[in-house]
Amino acid sequence: MTRTNWAAITAVVLALLFAGAATVASAGPDDSPRAAATPTSDSPEAGFARDMAVHHQQAVEMSFLVRDSTDDEEVRRLAYDIANTQANQRGMLLGWLDLWKLPKISTDQEPMAWMAGAGEHAGMAGMEGMDHGGHEVRDGSLMPGMATKTELDTLRSAKGKKAEILYLQLMT
Repeated sequence: MTRTNWAAITAVVLALLFAGAATVASAGPDDSPRAAATPTSDSPEAGFARDMAVHHQQAVEMSFLVRDSTDDEEVRRLAYDIANTQANQRGMLLGWLDLWKLPKISTDQEPMAWMAGAGEHAGMAGMEGMDHGGHEVRDGSLMPGMATKTELDTLRSAKGKKAEILYLQLMT
């Protein structure tokens, strides 16, 4: 099995796990006191939804870039699957904000700032002591795990095998 196949399988499995977890988290009755509370604009839930919507949008953009830069059908199919899955999940994240009647962007909060106090909130057990803040914006990267402006420009100009490799590296 090639490295590309492993990367493809890993990306699809991670996307499916995230979708499954999100479905379980949003479905069914929950009798806990926290279930009745609607998240506030500065809550970890709202911050997570906003930040992950941005993160997923970049994955969609990168997927379309590589799809148009390669003739490899397996990579094109993977890019198409990732673009659709990430766009679908982004819609779900933005839908949560709509349900909560919260803005889709926050001008008064830096990306990932909601994680600094995440351990204090119910439902965020295990987050205490983790390093969540202090992301230094470099070359247009909005938050940890996102490509920089230079990396996106390189992907835009790359063709064939070079585009495939860079895309898979950025996605992982």
